[in-house]
Amino acid sequence: MRHFRMFIGVVTIVVAAALLIFFRDTEFGWFRGLPLGIVLGVLGVVDLVGAARKRD
Repeated sequence: MRHFRMFIGVVTIVVAAALLIFFRDTEFGWFRGLPLGIVLGVLGVVDLVGAARKRD
C-alpha cells in the first residue's frame, strides 16, 4: 500500500507540473490551471512525505 501511495504522489506532482508549465491560463470548470497545479503539487508532496514516513 505504501508503494501505491508513493506512486499516486509522484503522478500528482507530474500532473501539477504539466498544469503549471503548459496549461497555466486554461480554465477547468471553475479552476484555472495555475492555482490548480499549485494545489495538486502541494497535495502530491504531502502524500509522498506521508508515505515515506509511515512505517509498516
